Amino acid sequence: MAQSRADALPEGTQLNVYTLGAVLGAGGFGITYRAIERITDRRVAIKEFLPTELAQRAPDGVSVRPLSQGSDDFSLGLDRFRVEARTLIALKHPNIVPVLQYFEANGTGYLVMEYQNGATLGERLRSDGPLGEADLRRIVGPLLDALEAVHGKGFLHRDVKPDNVFLREDGVPLLLDFGAARQAVAGRSRSLSAIYSEGYAPHEQYESDSPQGPWSDIYALGCTLYRCMTGAKPPSAPKRANAALEKRPDPVRPLAEAARGRYSREIVRAVEAAMRLAASERPQSVASFRALMALPLDDPDDSEYGRQERARRLKDADTVPAPAPRPGPERKGAAAPRRIAAIAGVALPALLAIGAAVYFGLDWYDEYRLGGLAAAAEASIAGNRFDAAERELEAAARIRADDGRIAALRARLAQARRAEIGERNRPRLVLPIRDCADCPELVEIPPGLPFAMGAPASERGSYPKERPQHAVEIAYPFLIGRYEVTVRQYRAFLQKSGRTHDTPCATFNPAAGVYEIDGGATWTKPDFLTGDDHPVVCVSWTDARAYADWLSRETGKRYRLPSEAEWEYAARAGDTKAAPWIAGELEPCLFANAADLKGQDRLPKLWDIFKCNDGAAFTAPVGSLKANAFGLHDMLGNAWEWVEDCHNTSYAGAPADGRPWLDGDCASRIMRGGGWISQVRDVRYAMRGYNRGDRGYNSAGFRILREK
Repeated sequence: MAQSRADALPEGTQLNVYTLGAVLGAGGFGITYRAIERITDRRVAIKEFLPTELAQRAPDGVSVRPLSQGSDDFSLGLDRFRVEARTLIALKHPNIVPVLQYFEANGTGYLVMEYQNGATLGERLRSDGPLGEADLRRIVGPLLDALEAVHGKGFLHRDVKPDNVFLREDGVPLLLDFGAARQAVAGRSRSLSAIYSEGYAPHEQYESDSPQGPWSDIYALGCTLYRCMTGAKPPSAPKRANAALEKRPDPVRPLAEAARGRYSREIVRAVEAAMRLAASERPQSVASFRALMALPLDDPDDSEYGRQERARRLKDADTVPAPAPRPGPERKGAAAPRRIAAIAGVALPALLAIGAAVYFGLDWYDEYRLGGLAAAAEASIAGNRFDAAERELEAAARIRADDGRIAALRARLAQARRAEIGERNRPRLVLPIRDCADCPELVEIPPGLPFAMGAPASERGSYPKERPQHAVEIAYPFLIGRYEVTVRQYRAFLQKSGRTHDTPCATFNPAAGVYEIDGGATWTKPDFLTGDDHPVVCVSWTDARAYADWLSRETGKRYRLPSEAEWEYAARAGDTKAAPWIAGELEPCLFANAADLKGQDRLPKLWDIFKCNDGAAFTAPVGSLKANAFGLHDMLGNAWEWVEDCHNTSYAGAPADGRPWLDGDCASRIMRGGGWISQVRDVRYAMRGYNRGDRGYNSAGFRILREK
């Protein structure tokens, strides 16, 4: 049964593009609602940042305000909530609940997640009791994979517990509700009662100056598994610490006794190691904890690499620090034999190797050293420790520079480095924002490596005006509209700015195959039905520029139309094909509202249409189709989009740094992306259209850009 709070927003509340439903859960730091995205009818879950001891609902029943005007604890927590959202939006993992968007409204922040059917692990434990070993293993493996991905990004979960593990209906576990905001406030507000999850938080989370790391999440996971195995929540870390200081027994009941022999020795040993009170005595990484549990690789691999990887994980188990020895009397004379044994353990292998070198010759010894360095370099490459691999290969080359293994490993190292660079520069969905209630929602686009703008002569359907294909580098971030500007947003602009829209609009005459001025067509009534969430059309380039200037005045930010290069960089989002569906099995109608089987009677008879149905004969509500890798919708199709650039007949002399091209025929302006009426060859990333900048067209709108 979902928890609730008296200060929750009521069902039916309109929030951004969402309509709130019932409360799914509530805690000391926030409230999670079921919601519907109005544009797409997609079900989502929205978490509202509302810490009970830092803020309260304002008298208007909607806004959130800090309790103490003299404290910035709420602002600090909100900032960490924002950073957490940015990290999770970019982090795609099958065992982390997908985060779709973050926005701010009502004085606080909101995290939008995919809605999932199922129940939390805590709910299952409360209803069904402890888990058997098979069920436990099915859950813990994916959770370790998720934590490893989080730690790999330099991030910690900080609040692993049964109620933050969600079990989908198909049994797949998902990590929920990261605790970055809690921890940020923890260092400032010691009086808060809702910061720590008692029984699961490690001792270092209670101390503001204690270092935290993967070992902290491992403690919480160990306590979660203890609960799964025994049905009992462990005592809090401070209670355990007090018992140790007073030399009393640990209040945690020994797992071997509490679990009554129902689990393998490996699992009991791993959980006990994870729950050690001292951070230095726990497994220091997910890899070492996984090895302790003797979990298999997710995808067993019988190749040489697979065998080496399993061996590495088992070796990692030996790196888990042993618990500190209990103080006690030592037998007289026991220390010296131990010292001798330790020295022998190090010296004996070296003496044997030297003796073998003398007996068999130095070639054998070189081979022995070379093999060890090659194996070490291979393991370093597999672990993405590229600098270490470079050092190991250099040492190997000093022994035998022409050895074939060194050349092969250097090639693998170079390939791994290139892959890492590509991963760093891979487009990622990042934090959408909105600068005002009537402003378009924006997505931040990061800088990237140079991309090939335009089309090669070999691209099917391409035109000479798209050449020469040339390298352009966008070396700066910018923000661009997640959707095309809508009818609703354009109406707000006219009402608030006092501007009169008297732009002539041209509609397409299918019989003649040309656009003609239509005295009855306007931005509210093109020659087809439109709606508030549809892209606004029948607007000129001049109208689009006026809208951008108004947004700049309203927000104090620098808004404008994108350049051609910025538009194509954002549209491609790293894709080097002509369009998303080229050379694959993807259906064009999943991505672009263009000329297709729907509404083909309004098209010229010889039009080359897509042989699919996108559901819209004319414009469709923005966001109806799939987004690209940057999270941008309708970059291809729906409405042609005005950009800043003047018309030029080719790319000869075009800027290579992303700037708009303001030379040429500036009475005509470039349009990109194709529209609802465009045939197959015109719905590509590289396609360039142009038209007079002082008139509108019933298939053309625009998208806005904001400088960072």
